[in-house]
Amino acid sequence: MSTQFSIIRSMDKMVLDDADAKEVSRLHRLAMDIADRAFDLERKQMARQARKLFKQAFETERKAARMIPRSNSYEPSRSVMFRSAASLALNAQLIDDAEKMVADGLLGYPPKSVARELRELFVQIYEARKADKLVA
Repeated sequence: MSTQFSIIRSMDKMVLDDADAKEVSRLHRLAMDIADRAFDLERKQMARQARKLFKQAFETERKAARMIPRSNSYEPSRSVMFRSAASLALNAQLIDDAEKMVADGLLGYPPKSVARELRELFVQIYEARKADKLVA
């Protein structure tokens, strides 16, 4: 489930230096590795353990996404990272966190296709909230 990720250097004031860009890439790869392990556990019907790993993957991906400046120069990487963090939060059943990640992704300058995917996540979040109220 690895995602290609690159940080684009920018001439404006909001620039991610090389060390931070490497850290973002490292964190992203780590989050995807953790998510892969979580999906494996999910396939083995070990939901509780999978949820713990999804939470860890989410926290790692969120940290990486938040390091990227909100600048058009870093799109679509920035919004894709927030979309990924939102999906991981949903998998971990962290509905409030998923909603925040979608909002953060939309606050940037996402391409139309990524913005559409982020909005689709809002629908999933709404459905998760509705299902949670039915269970509670």
